[in-house]
Amino acid sequence: MKIHTKVLAGALIALGVAAPSQASLLFTLQESGGNVVASGSGTVNTAGLTLVDSGSGPAQMMASLAFLGIGSTGSVQTYNGLTGPSNFGTGSFASASSGNGDLFGVFGAQSRLSLHNGYQSGNQLSGTANWSGATFNSLGLTPGTYDWTWGTGGNADSARLVIGNAPEPATLALLAAGLAGLARARRQRRSAA
Repeated sequence: MKIHTKVLAGALIALGVAAPSQASLLFTLQESGGNVVASGSGTVNTAGLTLVDSGSGPAQMMASLAFLGIGSTGSVQTYNGLTGPSNFGTGSFASASSGNGDLFGVFGAQSRLSLHNGYQSGNQLSGTANWSGATFNSLGLTPGTYDWTWGTGGNADSARLVIGNAPEPATLALLAAGLAGLARARRQRRSAA
């Protein structure tokens, strides 16, 4: 079997070996002990967003609208200006069994970001939520990585949602090195023959 350099390069690009962007706000969803557990942390630069609304509520999600809110029940301010996915699955509305910490979240289908009432741009956020007796399948979640961005220049910022176990960049780099080594060995074997 011939391995061509262009095919190898294409495979590496498809695997995402290029360094991923770093989101300043990170959400993760994991299956753990018969539950789906969400956690989120980071900071938000609100300068690239427009305040549009306020409201309140508990931690909840709706994958079909790229909606995820985590943290304790409370009041939020909603900002417009996100660009990114409008869903992360097919799931319908589901309130969390519990939530702790700061209340914040994304609503991709409406290009919105919610932050607890009184949030000051650049401050640290941290929160969790738990959906007891749930699975990715029962909540209609599609495992993967989802990114939203807003603002430009010095006001640019981003949020990332990772559902399940996304491969670490170091793992992808090792895979790339292994594939490159395999291609080099095959070239050397051909030239020696």
